[in-house]
Amino acid sequence: MKRLLLVLPALALLFTACKKDESNQPVSRISNSPIVAAVPTSFTQKVLLENFTGTSYNKSPMNDFEISTLQSSLGNRLIPVSIHTGDAMATTQSNEIFNRINNGSLPNIPSAMINRRKSNNSIFYLNQDWNAMISLALNNNSTTCGLAISSSYNGNIIEVVVSTGFANVPNTNYNVTVYLTEDEVSSPDQSYAQANIYNSVGGNPFFNMGNPIASYEHNHTLRFVASQSGGDAIDMQNVMIKQEDTKTYIIDLPNNFNPAKMNVVAFIHSPGLTSNGLVLNAQTAKLGSIQNYD
Repeated sequence: MKRLLLVLPALALLFTACKKDESNQPVSRISNSPIVAAVPTSFTQKVLLENFTGTSYNKSPMNDFEISTLQSSLGNRLIPVSIHTGDAMATTQSNEIFNRINNGSLPNIPSAMINRRKSNNSIFYLNQDWNAMISLALNNNSTTCGLAISSSYNGNIIEVVVSTGFANVPNTNYNVTVYLTEDEVSSPDQSYAQANIYNSVGGNPFFNMGNPIASYEHNHTLRFVASQSGGDAIDMQNVMIKQEDTKTYIIDLPNNFNPAKMNVVAFIHSPGLTSNGLVLNAQTAKLGSIQNYD
C-alpha cells in the first residue's frame, strides 16, 4: 500500500491508493514554498526532447547516439528525457504518458517530441528530423518564462523545489511538470539489454556490439514523475503578486534508484498531455544542486 500526500498552505489531505510498481512512491506536494531565486526580466530558451524508447526497439541506440551528439553542440539548452515502455525501466507513470500523450495510441518507437511542437499533424519525430525541429524551438535565444530548481537528498528521501517565473503575467493558464531522470542505468540482467539492428552495419557506432547489447548504458531515463503526469497547475495569483509560483516535492525513492546519478527536469507547458500541451521552456539540474533562473 503506497501513500500519496498533497499538502496545501492551509489544508492537508491524505490519499491512500494501491500501486503496482515502485515508481509510485510517497510524494508530498507543497505549494508556495520559499523562493529559489530572483525572477529575471528574460530567460534562456531551452528545448525539451522526450525520447520514446524501449529495450526491444532495435533502432533505439541511434536515438541515444544522436542525443549525445546534439548535447555536445547545444550543451544545457537541450534537455533530453528517455521514456521507456515494455521493459524493466517502464513504470506506471511512463506508461500513463505513453497512453495519454497521443490520445491512446502509441507513437512510432523510437521517436521523440521536441517541446511537444506539432508539425504536419504530428508531434513525434524520427531522429533525422530533430535538428530542424530543435532549430525552430531555439530560434529565439531568450523567452519570457523560465524555471529555477533546488534539490537535496538524504539517502532515498529527496526534496525538490521548482519555481516557475514569468517576465510578464500571462493571460492563460499553464502547468509545470517535474521529472526525475537517471543516467548510467545498466545491469547484466537480460531485461536491460538493448536490441541493436546496427550490429552488422559496418561503420555504425553500434557495429559489432551485439544484438542485443549486454549491460547497455541507458541515460536520461525517466524514473519518476514528481508532479501529476499532466503537470501541476501554476498558481497565477502568485505570478500576479511576485512574478513566480513555487512548489516543493518530497519523495521517497525506491531503493534501486541511485540519487547520485539523478537529475531533475522541469518544464512549463499548456495543460494536459495531449498534442496541444506545447512546452514554453524547460530546466534541468543535477539532484542535490541549485540551478537558478538563467
